[in-house]
Amino acid sequence: MPTFTFLKIRHIKEVFEELYSAHLIRPLQMGSVPEVKEITVSNLIGKSNILDYTINPYGGCGIGCIYCYARYVGKVYGKRLNEWGRYVYPKVNAPLLASREAKRVREGSIYISSLTDPYQPLEAKYKITRKILEALLRYKDKLTLVIQTKSTLVLRDIDLIEKFERVKVGFTIVCDDEWSKLIEPKASSPTARIEALKILKERGISTYAFIGPILPLITDPFEILANVRSHVDEAYFDKLNLRPGVWRSLMPLLRAKGLEKTYRRIMFGRDNFYEKMRKRIFDYCSSVGVECHILF
Repeated sequence: MPTFTFLKIRHIKEVFEELYSAHLIRPLQMGSVPEVKEITVSNLIGKSNILDYTINPYGGCGIGCIYCYARYVGKVYGKRLNEWGRYVYPKVNAPLLASREAKRVREGSIYISSLTDPYQPLEAKYKITRKILEALLRYKDKLTLVIQTKSTLVLRDIDLIEKFERVKVGFTIVCDDEWSKLIEPKASSPTARIEALKILKERGISTYAFIGPILPLITDPFEILANVRSHVDEAYFDKLNLRPGVWRSLMPLLRAKGLEKTYRRIMFGRDNFYEKMRKRIFDYCSSVGVECHILF
């Protein structure tokens, strides 16, 4: 893995140049999104079961991970489950709403985002997430920001993120680079995400890794944690959740890789894969001294 001298970096542009030259950033695949439609929404900041509030700057998601649980939200836009990843609706009035609604909300944590990736490819063009951060800065005394993404584009906004008094940035990491090309091809490579965590950590920003969903025979949570533990304050783990459309989305890959039978046994049979995995993760986290949160 290449080494980087981060203390000499003065501009985020230099960060991108270093990562790109080291082949750690995949080109943004703007043209591969079949449908982009700008929309306006009546509200933006919603209540969340994860934290206090959530903000989703886009409807749909251009990354289109085949394991994503959020595809069910497509019904709001008249989309079928199997169309997930094929449409992105930028909420162009989101920054204005963020400013208005943040003024009214009580003190709490805002999760960006729960049903989309706030730094998906189109964010490079629209900058909606960046503008939302600018709007929320005025209320940094009462808001805690939690940003989660699969894209190193978040580094573009490090100048804003650093201004928040309470902020945490996390990267979802599910697999190695080769598997990532198959199941989340429009995300930054996992290697690039780990390097981004290192950058954020060295800039004094609180960081975390979200290792999930743990995909049997694909995800190695112990290898991932070993690679990130120097760059994160904590790690979260979750299992594969078969929300509507997820199993059908996974099926072509599972069949092609000869994994269908194993997955059927784990997900629909009496296999205790995740029960055993929970104990192994707990023991491993204890041994390496990382604060871990197991969500299954």
